[in-house]
Parts: sequence; structure tokens; C-alpha cells
Amino acid sequence: MSYGTCWRWGLQGMGQSRSVLGVSAAVTCLLVTVLAGCRSPQQTPGEPPLPAAGIVHESQAEPPLPAAGIVYESQGEILALAAATIEGREQAFIWERVGADVWPLKSKAVLRALRLDLATRQATLLGERPSPVPESLDGIVAVSADGRCAGVAAHWDATPGWSGVLVSDDGEMWTDVTPSEDRLRTGPRWSPDGSALAYYTMTYEDERSGKIASWEAVALAVPRPPRVGSEIVLARPGHFPVDLGWAPSGRRIYLISHPLGERKSLLEAVDWPTLSRRQLMRARGLDELSVARASGDVIVMEVREKQSGETADAAPVVVWRLQPDGTVGETAVRLDRLPIRAIVSPDGERLAVVTPAEDSDPTRPIAGGLVVYQLADGSSQRIDVSPITFSPSTFFGPPPVHWVLGGQALLFQEGEDKVRLLMVEP
Repeated sequence: MSYGTCWRWGLQGMGQSRSVLGVSAAVTCLLVTVLAGCRSPQQTPGEPPLPAAGIVHESQAEPPLPAAGIVYESQGEILALAAATIEGREQAFIWERVGADVWPLKSKAVLRALRLDLATRQATLLGERPSPVPESLDGIVAVSADGRCAGVAAHWDATPGWSGVLVSDDGEMWTDVTPSEDRLRTGPRWSPDGSALAYYTMTYEDERSGKIASWEAVALAVPRPPRVGSEIVLARPGHFPVDLGWAPSGRRIYLISHPLGERKSLLEAVDWPTLSRRQLMRARGLDELSVARASGDVIVMEVREKQSGETADAAPVVVWRLQPDGTVGETAVRLDRLPIRAIVSPDGERLAVVTPAEDSDPTRPIAGGLVVYQLADGSSQRIDVSPITFSPSTFFGPPPVHWVLGGQALLFQEGEDKVRLLMVEP
């Protein structure tokens, strides 16, 4: 979900609690030590595969193809899930907390990071450390296609609080790549070639009230090895950024912004890093942008004005497809409300939509289901999933649902403790 979606749903100030955007200094330690190994080292021959119940140490035969179903079950709580295809192998990165938290007393929980090979269900424990307090990692971790890791670490001990982006290339050293300590950052997204990050930054007029002074979409070049760079603002002056996505080439960013004081939103293609831009669409209520990583198709939703007698929730949502050759057209998919998130398949033919439950709180919506739509004819496949609460920070980070196996399957968290692989009907 983009910021515009949360705004429309009534998320006020986005700073109602510090847990919305960041985590405390404990997560800084976690990023430096637990996430070490986020790169993709070669699997050691003979490492045990991972069944649904967790890590085992007996040698088991590797399945020839990934088997659908629960591919990982935590003994505690899964905090974040990321996916990447590294050196031709589908990898899931899992962050979990195991053990009991006794708040405000000393915690007995342990924070762990694991890498799971989906083809073999072979797991590698990347690291673990004690969890001093209950924390959330929702939406703060991103993994590039070649294994670079980025995480947001909050510094609430400062006045005002701020957060920085840490990057690791080799899992041995983490570098803060952000240039200042005067703003909060959230939702890092790697360019496909792992050379740059895009994310949102903000400052408060009044941190207690949560009133926002600035909200920007920025991009940052991240050299190898990483070092501090310059954050480059992507939106035009006077435009409020709503959503963004990288083109498969990594040389372009698609950006939805809303000119302040105007009724219509703007979808642009912004060249990176020159910032040359081209207008693609202009319509009221543009939101939920997703880019197909293989075909390059851009999917965007338009919330059309309600007709007389209709409620806001009943406003029709039209799904548009913009093809790399410049063709723009409506798809056959229609929704009765904006979803929590929508993620297009790599080939640009299908759309996975996380729908909100009917009566869930707009500021912490509960997933009512997962639906896969065929963009060509609007047909759909509904998938029963356990309800998941999405915190506001999840809206800006990596998607909660990942297309894997070349678009043949979906990987997502189910409930608090399971990761599920689902083969999708062709």
C-alpha cells in the first residue's frame, strides 16, 4: 500500500506512535549483527533441508521442485519476510522473534535471521541475538536481486528522533549510507541491479502531535562498497509523492505524485539519475503502482469519483496497464475498493491483491483474503489465508506477497508464524 492509500483511509499524521515508522536502537544492533550474512553464500553440501516444522539436522533428500504448502514454521513470531532470486536460486529471508517477552521487564526473546532456499527448503541461520524489548521489523528490510541488504535503523534516543539506512554487501560490515540525521526514513526499495535505493523521508513539525512538516520520495546511489551518498528528491516541487516503483532496467523510476491544491494525480517516468521526466497519465485518484520485473508493464489503479448515492468504499477502482511500447489501456479488472497491496506478476499478466477485511481498522487493516486476477479477462482465483494485521510501516516497505518461481507461485506470510508457498493456477 502506498502512502496515498493510507492517507485516504484516514491514517492521520503517520506519526501517531513511534512504532509506525521505526524501531529503537535495539534494531540497530540487530541489523549489524543478526542480519550479517544477508548476502547469498554458497550452500554447503550436506546442509539439512528445512521441513515445515523448522530446522533439522538429519540429511534428507532434496525435492526436484519446490513443494507447495507451508515451507517454514517459526517457533515464535515472524517479523519480516523478503524474497530474491540469487544466482538462479529462489531465496527467502526470514526475520523472527523466538521466546517470551516480559514487558517492561527484561526480555527472554531471541531475534533470528535465516535464509531459506525454496527449491530444497534448506535453511541457513544467519545470526541471532537477545531481544531486549518487544520490537517490530515490519517494512524495514529490503534485499536486492544480487543479495545486497538494506535496513532502516531508528535512533529514538536523539531529539528529535531520526532513522538511517544501513547497507551491507558481504554480511561482514554494515554502513550507514544516509547523509543526515534530521529526518525519518522508511520503505527502502532496491533498483533491480542493486545500485540504488528509493525510499521515503519525512520530518515532523511537532513530533508529539505527529504533524508532518515534509514528506518526500528520494533515491540514493549506493556504490560498492557502500558509503554515504546524496538523497535526490524525485517528485516535482509542490507535489506530494504517493507511490513509486523501479523499472526492470534500473534506469527509470515510475512515480505517482499529487500536486498540492489540485484534484488530479500525476504518473511520471523519471529517468535515473538524470531526473529527466515524462508524463504518462493524469487522473484523479491514482494509486497502488506495481512494475512487472520481467515484462516491464506498469500497473496502476485509479479510484474514480463516486456516483450519486454511492459511499466512498463503493467507488469503483479501475486497473490500468502501461506497456513498455507506450500503449496505455484499462484492464478487465475492477475492484470495489483499494486493496491493502497489489503486486503484478513478473510477466505482467496477473495481479495478486491483498484485500482488506470488511470491518477492519483502516489504520491497521486486517487482510480479508488474497485474490489473483487475470488482467486480460478479469477472472480471479481467491486464496484462503489466515488474517494478517498490516502495520502502517508495512505499507511503505517490501510487499507482503512475493511472486516466485518465475511467476508460477506466491510466497507470503500466513498468520504470525508460517511462510506459505502457493502454486498459482495458469
